[in-house]
Amino acid sequence: MTTTFDSTLDRISATRRSNARLRRPHRTDIDRPHGPRRKDVLRMVARGDIPSVAFVEQFSGYLPLAYVRMPRGDLYFLNDPELIWDVFVSAADVIKGFGLQQARAVVGDGILTSEGAKHRRQRAMVQPAFTGRRIAGYGDDMLAAIAETDARWGRLSDSGAGRIELVDEMTTLTLDIVGRTLFGMDLAAVSDEVAPALAQALGVFNRTMNPRWEIQSRYPSRARRTLTTAVDQLDAVVGGMIVSKRAELAAGAPVRDMMSVLIESSDPDTGIGLTDNELRDEVMTLMLAGHETTSMLLSWTWLLLFRNPSWKRWVTEEWDASGELDVGAVAGMSRTRAVLAESLRLYPPAWVVDRISTADLVVGDHVIPEGQSILASQWTMHKDARFWPDPHGFRPDRWLDASGAYTEKIVPRGVYFPFGFAARKCIGDRFALAEAALALAELGRRWHVIPADSADVVPQPSVTLRPSTSLPAYLRRR
Repeated sequence: MTTTFDSTLDRISATRRSNARLRRPHRTDIDRPHGPRRKDVLRMVARGDIPSVAFVEQFSGYLPLAYVRMPRGDLYFLNDPELIWDVFVSAADVIKGFGLQQARAVVGDGILTSEGAKHRRQRAMVQPAFTGRRIAGYGDDMLAAIAETDARWGRLSDSGAGRIELVDEMTTLTLDIVGRTLFGMDLAAVSDEVAPALAQALGVFNRTMNPRWEIQSRYPSRARRTLTTAVDQLDAVVGGMIVSKRAELAAGAPVRDMMSVLIESSDPDTGIGLTDNELRDEVMTLMLAGHETTSMLLSWTWLLLFRNPSWKRWVTEEWDASGELDVGAVAGMSRTRAVLAESLRLYPPAWVVDRISTADLVVGDHVIPEGQSILASQWTMHKDARFWPDPHGFRPDRWLDASGAYTEKIVPRGVYFPFGFAARKCIGDRFALAEAALALAELGRRWHVIPADSADVVPQPSVTLRPSTSLPAYLRRR
């Protein structure tokens, strides 16, 4: 039994053609808001500094929205929470933006990138894997994966080699959790194949969001070769997973995980199941998005706790006072949840979101024409001094009410959106927060994680907001 997928080159070409159809000529008949100087933006394009946090930061001072004419179309940047809500939640005439469209080269047309009826169908099929009851059932597998990490750290410490690469460790852990819970498989066994291919794909993905990619993707450039090689490796792993799971189901194995559900599912109207390509796209999306964002959340959180020892002592008190943990205990871990929320505020793995207007939109006092890019940034809104006291400070207590319980009621809508919005909100947000809370508490009450050269770590945007280094760190038993 084999699987056959579209080639990576075919997906790159299809994305380029789709983007070309969406673009519209520059309009000269409308007034536009102010924004940064075009020559400064073009200079950043030439240097390869798009995407970057510096790029989004230069728009944040223009209220309520900013504008700049880009080489391949206009760009509007929203800096007002009500306008953000209007466009990203209420507006019907928008679709996923050019930045995320580029993700099709890796994840295809899965739940992350699809639109309209197809997206609603996919979300309905995937949603059962992320109900509260199902997530509670994942608890034992989450804890087993965390125990594997704890044991590995113990062996390293006992051997005298107490140095780790923290990002790599968190990536291995979250990939292990996704494999056990969503796919019923040991992805740790193929982590030596997945991790390097993933790192290569994410490394070059940054370039696909730069306007220069339009040219680089048309010929065998180094960037295109790197991306296709990495995705082909990932495709081989995913293909093997699908073949293995189909064989298990054919042998009478029960339907217990997300991959089994997808393989066994069929369209209620036609009775037709998912094609190999459709299965591949959903599995790839869940495998990559399901572990990448959480591994970054954990990596940034360990760094923040090291940089803020008083807050580390504060949350450690909760960990030490907790008994045996499970997913059900997470709701009562107010300090841990507050630490994670503050980490998501300061270093949101999803750091910018974008849309394309599919009709003329009235946004505030301006018209955004059809076919233009509209952006909002978690990186800037989460630190906007209009809404956050001490916006750059690590203050987990801002997320607690007078009784000490965790709350998000402090936040106006459109100001804090680490997992997106409404119908397009990340389907696995509760899953991610549960595993992150368990990992922090279980590992944190056993180990001191001491990043080396922590002051040199800066955010490096790609698909997610990643640390600029793999975060070398030392382990010390508590």
